[in-house]
Amino acid sequence: MLKPSQDICTEWLFLHFSLTPKKTSIKRRIISSIEFLNSSIYPLPCRVMEMALVHDLAEAIVGDITPHCGVPVAEKHRREDEAMVEISKLLGNKGPETLKLFREYESRDSPEAKFVKDLDRLDLIMQAYEYEKRDQTHGKLEEFFAASTEHISHPLLKKIANEILTRRAELTPPTVEH
Repeated sequence: MLKPSQDICTEWLFLHFSLTPKKTSIKRRIISSIEFLNSSIYPLPCRVMEMALVHDLAEAIVGDITPHCGVPVAEKHRREDEAMVEISKLLGNKGPETLKLFREYESRDSPEAKFVKDLDRLDLIMQAYEYEKRDQTHGKLEEFFAASTEHISHPLLKKIANEILTRRAELTPPTVEH
């Protein structure tokens, strides 16, 4: 069986993320992209999909704490861990494994956790790209691109991120110097 090249895969992912209706959550698009990769190119373990689903659950209780919120990083992690302990108690026999997955993601102790973090970073730049394109505010969300793109380490995801940057640059009107 022929497998698609990474170039085809990159284009498929970009088109998949761009053309999916706006009301569909980006997280769901990431999960379906992982499923595509899992079934056709890379043997990604189920653990990656589970971790991708679990990694932001704490935000349902503590909210999305960003650097702009003024909450120290250690406090953010404490709040999120405490929230996950509470959520895990509601999950019966799946609770301990859910908490373990969350903590593995937070500590980035495994290749799966690092991959999911890279997906989360890619999610951020994809959202920023879509917002700039939709609102015609090219360059306004630079901080999100700068904070995420350089930290993506997985080769395929880095390639997708670079493609987004290329397409973003094509949208950005040239600056006029006086």
